[in-house]
Amino acid sequence: MRQSSIELKSTKYVLTLVMDPDVPFETILEDVSEKFRQSGRFFKGASMAMSFAGRAVDQKQERELLAAVTGNCEINITCIIEEDEDRERAQYEAIARALPPVEEADEAEDPDTGAGETADILRGSLKNGQRVYSDKTILLLGDVEPGAEVSSAENVFIAGCAMGTIRAGVGGKEGCFAAALIMKPAALEVDGHRSVAAIRKRSFDDSYTPYPQICTIEDGRMKMDTISGRTWNHIFERLSSKKDQDAEAEE
Repeated sequence: MRQSSIELKSTKYVLTLVMDPDVPFETILEDVSEKFRQSGRFFKGASMAMSFAGRAVDQKQERELLAAVTGNCEINITCIIEEDEDRERAQYEAIARALPPVEEADEAEDPDTGAGETADILRGSLKNGQRVYSDKTILLLGDVEPGAEVSSAENVFIAGCAMGTIRAGVGGKEGCFAAALIMKPAALEVDGHRSVAAIRKRSFDDSYTPYPQICTIEDGRMKMDTISGRTWNHIFERLSSKKDQDAEAEE
C-alpha cells in the first residue's frame, strides 16, 4: 500500500496541510481528496483557517487544493495563512512603529491592557467572502480585502489595510477597540456602534498610505485617533478605570 504524500496537523483554529516535496502535485491532490473523504465526519461544519507546508504552491495549485478539501468535506475554510517571512517581517516592523514602546515592569505586576490573556494571531490576507471570528483579541498580519470580515468579542488589530468589515466588541463587551495600519473599512463596528463608509474601493491602491488609526467609543460615540503612545495610555487608563468601577459595583 502506497504511503500518503500528505499529513494533516490542526489546532482549534488552524488546519495545516503538510505535503511531500518529492512527489507529483497530482498525487498530492489525489491524497488530499481521499484524506478528506475519510475525515469528512470529523471536520463536518468546522470553520478553520488553512496553511500549507512542505512545498511551495502557486495560486492555481492553492485553488486546486482548496477545491479538493471543500469538495470532499463539509468544512468552511475562512482564510489562507501565508508563510512569507519577508512580508511578515515588514508587518511586524510596521506594528513596532505603530505601537508604543513597552516599559519594563516588576515581575509581580500584571498590567491589564483590556486585551485578555491571549490573542489569535493570523497570518495572511482575507479575501472577498472570507470571514474570521474569535472570542479573543485578533491580530491579523495581512489585509482585510473588500467583502471580507473580521469579528472579535474583544479587540481587532489589522497589520495591513482594512477595507472590508471590522467588528470589535461583538456580543456586548464594552471598552473594546479596532485598529489598523490603514483604516479604510466599508463597515466598522465597535461595542455595538456601527459606521458605514460612503466611498468604497474594490482594491488597494497608492492613495492608501500607512496611517495607523484606532477606533474606540467615548461618551456613546465612535472616536477615531491616530495611534501613538499617548493614545494607548489614554485607552488603557480608561479601561482600568472602568474595571475598577465594575469591581465596586459587584461588591
